[in-house]
Amino acid sequence: FDWFFGGLQFHLVHHVLPKLPRHQYRKTTKILNELLYQHMDNFETDTVTFWQAVIGTLCHLKKVSMEYGAWNVMKESMYTGEIPQSQHKV
Repeated sequence: FDWFFGGLQFHLVHHVLPKLPRHQYRKTTKILNELLYQHMDNFETDTVTFWQAVIGTLCHLKKVSMEYGAWNVMKESMYTGEIPQSQHKV
């Protein structure tokens, strides 16, 4: 299921070893975490379930869209069936 998450579960490895081939990420993540646990007193990994991540992402997207008014535009277009036009000049 690595393809499903887009590699986000290997974010740390990607930044520590940016040229590492993707097929090595899973094995390297285990090694890197073991090294960090051994050599850093306060190292913690943030573990969330798939559904916690999905719900957290959706809540954040809703908060941001409400903050910038995009939610109202999307809600209005659902009722009218019209695609909203961008207000920005290109």
